[in-house]
Amino acid sequence: MKARKFLRGQTLNSISLDRQSFIHALKILCRRDRDLARIVTQFGAPPFWTRPPGFGTLVHIILEQQVSLASARAAYKKLRATISLLSPKNFLTLTDAALKRIGFSRQKSAYGRDLARRIVEENLDLRALAKMDARIFYRAAISPWTRRCKK
Repeated sequence: MKARKFLRGQTLNSISLDRQSFIHALKILCRRDRDLARIVTQFGAPPFWTRPPGFGTLVHIILEQQVSLASARAAYKKLRATISLLSPKNFLTLTDAALKRIGFSRQKSAYGRDLARRIVEENLDLRALAKMDARIFYRAAISPWTRRCKK
């Protein structure tokens, strides 16, 4: 498979997202999409958020799915107050009722538990994931639901 040029000579498997590549990509998108260009001109570039790598960040992202950021942040704060050290092993000690009180839906509880279990059982290595070739990562990250929707 031939690597596709993406940003300033970078290929998809060599790209890293930092503030500079983010702004460069935004400029490319604005040249291609007049509506986006108008929004960026009127309101400015969207914020470039960064978070520390690790289990806690992944759980926070799970909580953010399909809800407001404020709602997810409140649930994450409750989680951090419930578990003094947020780790996969400690997350697995939470009951369904505890997760529901924190703000996890049944599906988000399942996602969080699956993630924690995979890390505890050493079926998912977050350090290796960070080093993974982007082409493989993006292919693997497409969920079965997304694949079905594309058909």
